Amino acid sequence: MEFTVEEKELLNKIVSKHNIPAKYLESLIKLEKGYSDKNMARRVGIFKEMDEFIKYWAIEMSEKNDI
Repeated sequence: MEFTVEEKELLNKIVSKHNIPAKYLESLIKLEKGYSDKNMARRVGIFKEMDEFIKYWAIEMSEKNDI
């Protein structure tokens, strides 16, 4: 999935405002897009996958920032 110029600009504004790496938000968007192409019955696992991504990123960011 490729982002348009406008989408990239918006993404950059969001990540700058919230001080998070763009790759994290891009991954969540791509995950959601993968599920949005399926019917609602097939979206069952989206929240579990998002939760796993977020937990992984929280650990990764805390290790980088020595929190």
